[in-house]
Amino acid sequence: MPKRSKAKEAVIVIVVDSELVAVGLTMAMSSRPDVHIAAVAHNAEAGWKAIERHKPDLVLIAPELARAVQLLSGGHWRTRTILLGRNPHVGVEPACGTEQVCGFVSYSARRQRFLPLIDTVAQCPLVQAAAGGARCGDCPARLSLALPALGLSGREYQVFVFIGRGFGSSDIASELGVSIKTVETHRESIKHKLGLGSARALNAAAAGWCRGEVIASDP
Repeated sequence: MPKRSKAKEAVIVIVVDSELVAVGLTMAMSSRPDVHIAAVAHNAEAGWKAIERHKPDLVLIAPELARAVQLLSGGHWRTRTILLGRNPHVGVEPACGTEQVCGFVSYSARRQRFLPLIDTVAQCPLVQAAAGGARCGDCPARLSLALPALGLSGREYQVFVFIGRGFGSSDIASELGVSIKTVETHRESIKHKLGLGSARALNAAAAGWCRGEVIASDP
């Protein structure tokens, strides 16, 4: 029986501000024979230098550092990327753009879930994610970018995200081309569906959702 060809060793750079997270990831991936962690950085400047030097196949990076690295790169960062975050989901605006982000791993994820995801992205033949491509569309890693369902209508979800971004009712009405009264009606419906008892609770929940937090109904 012919021997199975050995997979190419994937080069990985980790960029997180938490040394604890970096050590945990390094230990978790030490059992993977086809990956090599070339560098660990704890700030954007060191992260971008490591990316430039090692030309990694995959970057594991915190969202806030991804934004900074993207700026430092001047648009030249073109590497497959998995975001690492404290929150349960990736939020509404993944750092460094969905065209580059392959997946998301929460700090609370178990290794049985995140190690196969890292393996999949590390061994992908593409240089970076291509959200509209067939390969990326069928990739199981993309499922980690999906947001939990909220049970809102499409228009209600639009309003909810605008609220989370700090827009007032008049601004939302202008953006959507509807009346302020319609926006207020949507706000009340959203509060009811999400179990939120006040406008303040709605504003806080929407802002948290945009960052990647889950929504807790009022008691």
